[in-house]
Amino acid sequence: MGNKKKYTICLIPSEHGQQKMFELNARVLTFLISLGIFLIILIIASYVYLIPRATRYENLQREVTELAGDRARYIQLVEDFRKMQEMHQYVRRLLGVDMMASMDSVSASDSLNFPAAPSMQRNVIVLDNIPTTAPLTGLVTQRFDSSVPELFTDSHKGIDIACRVGTPVLAAASGWVVFSGWTLGLGNTIIIQHGSDYLTIYGHNSRNLVVNRQSVERGQRIALSGNSGYSSGPHLHFEICKNGEAVDPEKYIPEFASGNGEL
Repeated sequence: MGNKKKYTICLIPSEHGQQKMFELNARVLTFLISLGIFLIILIIASYVYLIPRATRYENLQREVTELAGDRARYIQLVEDFRKMQEMHQYVRRLLGVDMMASMDSVSASDSLNFPAAPSMQRNVIVLDNIPTTAPLTGLVTQRFDSSVPELFTDSHKGIDIACRVGTPVLAAASGWVVFSGWTLGLGNTIIIQHGSDYLTIYGHNSRNLVVNRQSVERGQRIALSGNSGYSSGPHLHFEICKNGEAVDPEKYIPEFASGNGEL
């Protein structure tokens, strides 16, 4: 008897018009009500379930962006470390095995990091780090040529400047001395580390006037030229390195612009 019960739904318009009436079986009405309740529950459950996950997705996207930035910085650090290693190996090859006894007295951290040096405590103008000052006056007898082999190096990665013994050698730019001592090929040698990844090398000196970890200014006397080491005559061997790679000094020293071969 209950299964045959019917319900009448009457729709009355707000204005004058024809009324509409619908008759629904009790089962159909029960189904529609159940379906409505189910849909409401589904909507609420979806809201509760999906909103936190959408927020989590946004957070994950932000983390992915941050990780990408960290990865780029890590790659840059690895590249910088690789360049430092290349520069270190190049200097080791240049100086030869005899330099190790001198370097034993100065640890790697002391020779490459100078937190206590006065020059590191002040701001240094970037241009002052670029080696553009002529180390001395003389005739260039051998120019930079990476394809010319030498006895103790793979190529001539600097220039040779003929001069009298005892001619003052000047620092090409401001910086600090990372090595001052005797080497197998260049004799009395000085290596100065400048800012902006520059490094200069002065070889065959008769006497070094600066010591390890000493701060030097552009144009300061650092040595007296000579004929020490493996040398065919009095001259200064001068090199400039940028990011661990030897570069042509003639492109940095203004006096070379005329191409007359003299400093």
